[in-house]
Amino acid sequence: MIAPVLDVVRRLATADDEPYLRELFADSRDDLALLPPEVRDQLIDMQFVAQRAQQLVTHPHASNEILVVEGRDVGRLILADCHVVDITVGRGYRRRGIATAVLGQVISQNLPQATTLQVWSANEAACALYAGLGFEPSNDEVGYLTMATRCAT
Repeated sequence: MIAPVLDVVRRLATADDEPYLRELFADSRDDLALLPPEVRDQLIDMQFVAQRAQQLVTHPHASNEILVVEGRDVGRLILADCHVVDITVGRGYRRRGIATAVLGQVISQNLPQATTLQVWSANEAACALYAGLGFEPSNDEVGYLTMATRCAT
């Protein structure tokens, strides 16, 4: 069993982090694993650029952060006020409590307001993680589930 992570540092991403962010994006795309490498790489490049552009349009003031554990980049967080736009932990660092620690920080920082996020409803592991942190479904839109924590009273 892998030891749980106790301390996750969040730092703002810079232009120098783009290669890492592209690699992290590619690492999260299991659905493309069977494609020939040259086709997969082109598709990942196009999707990475498109995702980034969409996030800039829909959340222009969001913070884009790199998650760091013991001096190593292990993931990313995009946060727009009280909304988690994206959280991704690299494959080799999953199931160590990184997302739990970061989301716990975000929830605490947002109090007394609710923290919200969207998740693909078929992503059972992520849905279970969020539910365990107190997120509750607020609506379902074509496969995406919007979840929110309760506001502090």
